[in-house]
Amino acid sequence: MAAGTTESLLATQGDLLVEAAPAETAAPAAEGGRSGVLWWVAVGLVLVPFVVSALVLIFGVGGRYLPAADQALITMHTRDVGSSHNPLVGLYSRGEWSHPGPMEFYALAPFYRLAGERAIGVYLGALTINAAAVVGLAVVARRRGGLPLVLLTLLGTTLMLRTLGADFARDPWNCFITTLPYALLVLLAWSMWCGEVWALPWAAAVGTFLAQTHVGFVLLAPPLVLWGLVGLALAARRHSRETAADPAASDAPAPEPDPPRPVEPATAVVDQTGAGGVVAAPVTWRRLGRAGALSLAVLAVLWLPPIIDVIRHAPSNFRVIIEWFGSDDAGGGHTLAQGWRVMSAQFWLKPEWLTDKQSFNPVTGESIYMLSAPAPLLLALVAGAGAVVWRWGRTGRAYVGTVVLTFLVGIVAVARTVGAAFDYRLRWTFVAGLLGLLLVAWAGWGLATRRWARAERVLVPVALGALAVVCAVNTVTAASAGTPQPADSAAMNLIMPDVLAALPETDGQVVVDDGLQTGAWYARTLVLELERHGVRVAVPADRTAVYGKQRQVDPPQATVRLVIAADEAVDKIAALPGLRRVAGWEAVPDATRRRLEAERDRLRDVAGIYPTRAQLVREHQIEDELRAGEGSHAYRLVVFIDDKFPPPADG
Repeated sequence: MAAGTTESLLATQGDLLVEAAPAETAAPAAEGGRSGVLWWVAVGLVLVPFVVSALVLIFGVGGRYLPAADQALITMHTRDVGSSHNPLVGLYSRGEWSHPGPMEFYALAPFYRLAGERAIGVYLGALTINAAAVVGLAVVARRRGGLPLVLLTLLGTTLMLRTLGADFARDPWNCFITTLPYALLVLLAWSMWCGEVWALPWAAAVGTFLAQTHVGFVLLAPPLVLWGLVGLALAARRHSRETAADPAASDAPAPEPDPPRPVEPATAVVDQTGAGGVVAAPVTWRRLGRAGALSLAVLAVLWLPPIIDVIRHAPSNFRVIIEWFGSDDAGGGHTLAQGWRVMSAQFWLKPEWLTDKQSFNPVTGESIYMLSAPAPLLLALVAGAGAVVWRWGRTGRAYVGTVVLTFLVGIVAVARTVGAAFDYRLRWTFVAGLLGLLLVAWAGWGLATRRWARAERVLVPVALGALAVVCAVNTVTAASAGTPQPADSAAMNLIMPDVLAALPETDGQVVVDDGLQTGAWYARTLVLELERHGVRVAVPADRTAVYGKQRQVDPPQATVRLVIAADEAVDKIAALPGLRRVAGWEAVPDATRRRLEAERDRLRDVAGIYPTRAQLVREHQIEDELRAGEGSHAYRLVVFIDDKFPPPADG
């Protein structure tokens, strides 16, 4: 700070402290107003693609979308919110267990109701959750690094969203909807290390959302929350000691000396780094206690449904999860070397999160980096940037430490993944790459402004212009996204009218059977749509873990049985006695399908159990041709009605 400048500290919203020079009153006010306007401009730009995506869903898709697979289950459980069967656990995963909690369904429910109980409602909810996470990132970035960090954070986030695509930003699937909130949790943990006690209850809420929505975040989220809590506790302890030594220090924050770079008098708000953020109020044990009490209240409310499940059901979902992960059925874990490859791959010269999403291993479905990964050359750049930011003071050191912790916890989380580490589960690994290169950009910005006094006048419009360009690209892709799961939705739109027309009038249960799981992907759509039309739907007892115990068949009340089968199983199911076809769909003409199936069968016979790469490639080409390149999960669907159901009483 310039010599002779008189400091004045003003508290705003409890924590916000502004440092200004009285001699330069007009300039700081103007500069602060300009930064505030640009902050709103930047946030507004980032939200445009979300708004456009929502408009496409409302006016372009409407009620035509029929979700399949997990998206249908998410819609189904979201509809259960507010009924006599409020969901107590999360989305079905595998075996007999579901993900830990139903917070996602409760968050999506208002949007589902507002959308007239159309499936696009859960997509509108997902858009809102992701948009809120982006705004949260901007808020934290502004408090920690001012406008420069806001622009860099939003630019990196929009670049990642460009890579992931418009469908990703609106998809309610639990493997996707957790990615941006996870990035927010990392920055909240950083804020706690900077003395922001308000971040603790928010971190508790975001961490709960992550851990309940996908079990993988049970390893990822709690360490970050605990890390932030440790930072707050150390800050409270430090302030307590300073107060004991100098009672006058209890009423004012004690920022570290300015970093070794000039700060223009027009800078209205500075933090310990001098990077344009805010200085948090002192962390006292009393303030931390209040934040801790509020956090415990948040946790108690949000974890109430899973706790009720523990009380009501034996075994509870928690117990089944623990037993499954401890059993031999779960499969083995992975190595730390594999975890390192998956995490460090986001730091090679063409990082996946920044450029193009890489294809998964076609044999295992896992990330290609589980076997090998390119050299993470950008990590050297990140390390250098970390050394620069570390010297900025407590805020800089806290950011470096938080990014390192995120990277290390990610390695352990990949290594501890039970069974196959499927590629679709690993979108959260992009966050480490994003935050690592954000560190580089932030350090570069700081060095530029240190060497060139007016560098910020160039950097701000350049960063804002780049943000506008990327947001424009994302807006175009959002406008052209169309119907989610288009091929699957189109197939079920063709099938459902025939199913409803063939269904006899009944007040009893209509049992939906997925044909030995061959039609499971679409059986969920069938259940969802039949219920939407007022049909009392039930499923076999061995499917209640998927659909919920309230949908288990009660044999005396079951009057109709529908069977949906897919692909090769259709002919086998059709040969069973009593089954009559009532609806069907094929991606390609019957003759084309038979020719391609015959070629695939011959290829499998020749390949045996050890197919060559060429044989695998051709088999995947055949599968794509069977689906006419439309991306549907199945290439043939048939719904049967069982004319011999229900069986005679003595049967």
